[in-house]
Amino acid sequence: MKITLRLLMIIFFTFHLAQVFAQEEESESNSGQSEVSTESKSSDESGDENSASETNSEESNSSSSNEVSDEKDSPEDDEKKTDETKADEPKVDEFEVQWYQPEYEVYEKPSKKGKTRKTHLYKVTFLGKTSPQAKVKIGSKVYRVRGKKINKLSTKKLMGKKSLLVKVEEDGVFKIPMIVPHGSIQIPVAIKVGKTIKKMQLIAKVNKDKIEVKDAEVLYTACENCIWMGFGFGILNYKQDPPQNLKPIDYGSITAPNFSLRGSVKLAQKWNLRWDAHSLTAQDLSSSDLQVSLLSKAIAWNYYGLEAEWKAFSKGTLFGYASQTSLIFGVQSQAMPFVIDAGSNQFSIGTFSFNSLSLGGVILLNAHKRWQYEAFMRLQVALSGDGDVKLDSGFAFDGSIGTIYNMTKSWKLGIFWNGQYHGYNYSIGASPGTYSLLASQFDFSLGYHF
Repeated sequence: MKITLRLLMIIFFTFHLAQVFAQEEESESNSGQSEVSTESKSSDESGDENSASETNSEESNSSSSNEVSDEKDSPEDDEKKTDETKADEPKVDEFEVQWYQPEYEVYEKPSKKGKTRKTHLYKVTFLGKTSPQAKVKIGSKVYRVRGKKINKLSTKKLMGKKSLLVKVEEDGVFKIPMIVPHGSIQIPVAIKVGKTIKKMQLIAKVNKDKIEVKDAEVLYTACENCIWMGFGFGILNYKQDPPQNLKPIDYGSITAPNFSLRGSVKLAQKWNLRWDAHSLTAQDLSSSDLQVSLLSKAIAWNYYGLEAEWKAFSKGTLFGYASQTSLIFGVQSQAMPFVIDAGSNQFSIGTFSFNSLSLGGVILLNAHKRWQYEAFMRLQVALSGDGDVKLDSGFAFDGSIGTIYNMTKSWKLGIFWNGQYHGYNYSIGASPGTYSLLASQFDFSLGYHF
């Protein structure tokens, strides 16, 4: 019996040792595969371009799909990990990076005589997006491949700065500015969230005509320096209870064609200037009162606006889309249809003009994607009226919802719905009156981003 127990213990101990040795061999083989084997072949290669000549030529076997951790943990360290530590580890999606096609131009090197000369180098800004909580750091060396030659270039020289850290914006977008030569470029990138680091490779092909990044999308931007031109149709309901000898007016009509022109200019990092102009025309006004004649029957409504946009809130997400919420405030000018007394039971349609202050908010979703979504709502408080009509009190609400499609990085198509309600009390002399206007319109627009 004792011999049997001893045999079982020996077998169990041998099996345990075999498992330990197998784990150590597997760990060593994995770490060996992830290391870059370029340094052993540095003496056989040399760079072709001016920037490559300042660095050592070394061969690299790194690939775009290589992902390694910052430090290799030993089997003993792995055993010491607790469930609480694992719970604090970042989620996989926090490490995801979406690359975008870069911005680039031919690099012109200044000479001692004050002139510039074109080189075989490109001034490139690589664009990516990750978790806003992440820290991004570039590797100390960039690998350049041309045929069978692989050169290792100094990242600090290519970026023109000492720090390898890259700033991550509030929405997770980061930029990597570099001056790079022709060829295939491999840039080591480390993403750190919390205490965990994930490394990856950014691969770009630099040619004379274009620069392409593997698995990259086009980075679109919000329409901050742009102009929109549109046309559309809508419904207008206009009511007026005039103090003159005229029945209350309840007018409704389809408005077409409607024209709009609007735009914005970026003033600072968080400030834009917005302006808009709209013109609506509708069917002529008619009267069932045979004792009254209308000298002018044309219905028109024009309004203009000038506002400041302040990006007072941090970028976030809404319904799974990246979002930017801003405050808008400014001044509006209205020229509304208004029935006035022309004497001898004759009336005509003139305009009721006044100004108002506006305050509201605007939200933009999916700002960096091909499809973008925009909405705003604001309150307008009337200030004054022109002519014989005195504006006693009143306010207005208006809002808009729109979808924007980016055909290119400059040209955009948009469809917008806009609704407005105006309600005012006015007086002509000592006689009071009421006025309301309700409008709903669709607008098809073409935009250009400068």
